[in-house]
This record gives sequence, structure tokens and C-alpha cells, in this order.
Amino acid sequence: MGNQPTKTGSLGEGTSGTPGSPSEQQNKKREQILEELVKTERTYTNYLSVIDEVFSQPMLKRNVIGKENHKELFSSIDPIIAFHRDFFQELAICYNSFSWDAAIQSSQVSMDDGASGSGKSKQIINNNNKKKNQNHVSLEASIDFTDIFNKHKSSVASFLEKARADPQCNGQDLSSLLIMPVQRLPRYVLLLNELLKNTPPGHRNVKILEFCINGIKSVTQFINEAKRDDENLSKMQEFQETLIDKVCTDDE
Repeated sequence: MGNQPTKTGSLGEGTSGTPGSPSEQQNKKREQILEELVKTERTYTNYLSVIDEVFSQPMLKRNVIGKENHKELFSSIDPIIAFHRDFFQELAICYNSFSWDAAIQSSQVSMDDGASGSGKSKQIINNNNKKKNQNHVSLEASIDFTDIFNKHKSSVASFLEKARADPQCNGQDLSSLLIMPVQRLPRYVLLLNELLKNTPPGHRNVKILEFCINGIKSVTQFINEAKRDDENLSKMQEFQETLIDKVCTDDE
């Protein structure tokens, strides 16, 4: 993903505080939070690339589990990988030129609609969130699918174990990597809440920060509710068990 971006923009509004003053401490805290956001997004995106480069593509090329099973396993994560690769690039560019003197701009959201995101911008966000929600929920099934293969097919388990030894995995197995998108969502909320807490109440970017936090919370809530309320999950697991047993029988 390249080297860590170097911040060149000004902290802007509120930088006139004397060293050690509350306003100066807030400015430094905000800068640290932004750096942490970019740094952790870079690490996260690199791990997503590992799923594609170390697991998905080699498994498809070697026909480790068959094309249909491969599609079942990776169809949900592929759009997430593509999204975050683009998102990190945009985040790095914005971070490198960002100044607190200017309002945060978005190519998709107009804050003329207010923090609640009403009107056209809300529709755009909701449509995007719906797709991401579905992908994140489907990841749970992919993780179960991986565990079943591990237990029932030694050749697949052997491949996964060798892939895990790749230095890029840093000891992470495929299931651990696949769950990362779900784990990343609360991290966004934590960092943005900290950023909001250290932003002056009257600052022009307060509304957009609140809007982003509420949007991510909405996605997280959807995923949690779907995980609790999905009555078909057990049926899917039974189907997967049957499918793997059939694959193993066909190989014998």
C-alpha cells in the first residue's frame, strides 16, 4: 500500500493556543487520532489483501475446493477488499492535505441535508450501507464454511496451514482474517468518537463526524441483529456439512 502518508496540512482552527493549554492539547490529540486512523486502516487493508493474494487466488488457481465452493467462500469478502483498497487511497490523500480550517468534504454526502443525512445523500448512504451490511453478515457463513473444510478435508486443511505460515499472515489463519471487517467497525466508532470529543462544539466538522458515527453504528447494529435473528443459519450449516461430506466421498 506504499509508505505511511506524511501529514502536511495545518491543524487549523484552534492552533493559536499556548503550549500546554487545553486547546493545544486538543489539537495534538486530534492529530494523533487522525494518524491512528490512517495507520490502522493501512494495516487492515494490507490484511485484506492477504486474503486475496495468499488464500483466495492460490486456492482458485489450484482448484483447492472447486469453483463453486470458492465462490461461496470468498464472494462476500471480495467487494469489501475492493472497497477498502480504494477507501485507503482516498483516506491517505485527504489526510495528507487536510486542514481543520476547511470543512470535511465528501464526494457522496452533502451536509446541506444536516447530520441526519436526509434527502438524496441519505439514500446514497443507505444504499451503500445495505450492500456492505449484506457482505458483512455473509462473512459469518464464510467463516463457518472455512472451519468445516478444515475439519473434514485434510488436503484443504493442509493448504490453509501452509498459507498461514506465509510471513504476510503474521500467524493469522483464514478465519481470523475473514472476521476482521466485522471487528473493524467498532474501531471506526471508537476513533471517530475520540475525534469528536476533542473537536470544539462549534466546529464546522462536528455534524459530519456525528453523521459518520451514526452511519457506522447503524451498520454494526444491523449486523448484530442479523446474527441474532437469522433463523436459517443452522440450516445453512447443515447444508455445508452435507456438501463437505459429499466432496469428501467423491474424492475417495
